[in-house]
Amino acid sequence: MTFYPYKSLNISDIIFDLGGVILDIDYRLTLQAFAQLGVQNLEEIYTLTSQREVVSQFERGQIDARTFIEELQPLLRIDLNYDKAVAAWNAMILPWSPQRMTLVERLRNHYGLHLLSNTNTLHRDVFEFTLRQTTGQCIAHYFDHVGYSFEMGARKPEPEIFRAMLRWAKLDPSRTLFIDDNASNVETARAEGIVAYHINPSHERIDDLFVEE
Repeated sequence: MTFYPYKSLNISDIIFDLGGVILDIDYRLTLQAFAQLGVQNLEEIYTLTSQREVVSQFERGQIDARTFIEELQPLLRIDLNYDKAVAAWNAMILPWSPQRMTLVERLRNHYGLHLLSNTNTLHRDVFEFTLRQTTGQCIAHYFDHVGYSFEMGARKPEPEIFRAMLRWAKLDPSRTLFIDDNASNVETARAEGIVAYHINPSHERIDDLFVEE
């Protein structure tokens, strides 16, 4: 099975982003959920391309979930019930695609597979639970190495997280493909010598980019 856009390259390993690549997300659902709680300025704090430091700290594992929600409140200028805020924060996570996870399983016959995700404990708890509900498998079933930013102490596009993954998985960057939906992450990966592809979830999925030979 070959990654069609780069079919001429000798790729041995693939590093996948999670949200927007393996797992579909809809950021608008979180905006809507917070709006229902009375929050009108979430996009000043968090968007798909930029975010306040408190969100980055949460994704690096520098603060826990309760501290994160507490520190959000003055920025959002509203008192939030913890459980309702958590539900709103997680609203963006969509169901897993069994077809896509079958593809990932098939890819393991051809490549070393690795996951590198900017995520946090609240999102992790939801998507790992729903993955088991959907496929009966845990995330480690599909990947040789699972790199969550909150466990690695760095987040994309910080170069350190790419360097850590390359060291950890003992990867040759010139033979490693990185697939992400964020252009900044792709740029940093390329600067580290990794072969990188910027996927656009609005019109393409990994399901369409791998072909049998």
